[in-house]
Amino acid sequence: MLRKRAIRSLLVEEVAALRLPEADEEPDQTDAESATASSEAPGAEDRAELREQEQEEALRHAERRARLIVALDWIALAVLFVLRDTTEAFLPFGAMIDTVFTLGVVAVAIHSGFRLGQLEKYRAIARVYERLR
Repeated sequence: MLRKRAIRSLLVEEVAALRLPEADEEPDQTDAESATASSEAPGAEDRAELREQEQEEALRHAERRARLIVALDWIALAVLFVLRDTTEAFLPFGAMIDTVFTLGVVAVAIHSGFRLGQLEKYRAIARVYERLR
């Protein structure tokens, strides 16, 4: 049971790089000491369950946020293409002001790809997290 909790914590905090509130933990204890202290302390199961709920909520929140940002990136790309000058080349690159437009489109597309990768990472972590339950 303790190993599953440790693995879930590693998934959320280290792999997903999500920060959770650390109000319950005491930094002076080692893992072995905290395991024995938590098993002896009254309400340890409640704290562990609350921590797991916080981890699940953090994963869901991060996934929703990544999905929202991807949607905003795609909307920005659509707006950029709708408002572009149709008399010019599709994505010009040269010494003109349209180069800024092209670089903007590329930057938004790269950011969208990064967020899509991050979303896939969150989904994979959530699947592994659920399998551990």
